[in-house]
Amino acid sequence: MDTYTLPVELTDKSTVTVRAWTLEEIGANASDFEKLIDALNAPVTGQASPFPVGVAPQVLRRLLLRSLVVPEDADRLRAPDIPEVLEAIYTVNGLRELTKKALGLRLQRQEAQREALERLTPPRPLHPSA
Repeated sequence: MDTYTLPVELTDKSTVTVRAWTLEEIGANASDFEKLIDALNAPVTGQASPFPVGVAPQVLRRLLLRSLVVPEDADRLRAPDIPEVLEAIYTVNGLRELTKKALGLRLQRQEAQREALERLTPPRPLHPSA
């Protein structure tokens, strides 16, 4: 196994192999890539899933086909296999590190915004005037 592929054992005990995306694939499919990252990070960020109702299965299928070394292996996947395959996609593409970096930058931006608002907001008097 190289660092750009990862085998995943399915519930039927067979194996599929997930591969990392190329930069060209990421660029050509940027919307799907961003939606996958946002969807996988939604529990951490507290944001809603980026997929409109009915779109998630279509995007998921495209991502799976793009990620499997043998795209035809997608026909062997069953619903219980999807979490493990998504985890492999997340891992082989280094999305965990990307997520940490993105969340760190988001927190820095929010902190800077909070500090700027504090500087703009006049202090409140301790005791209201009667």
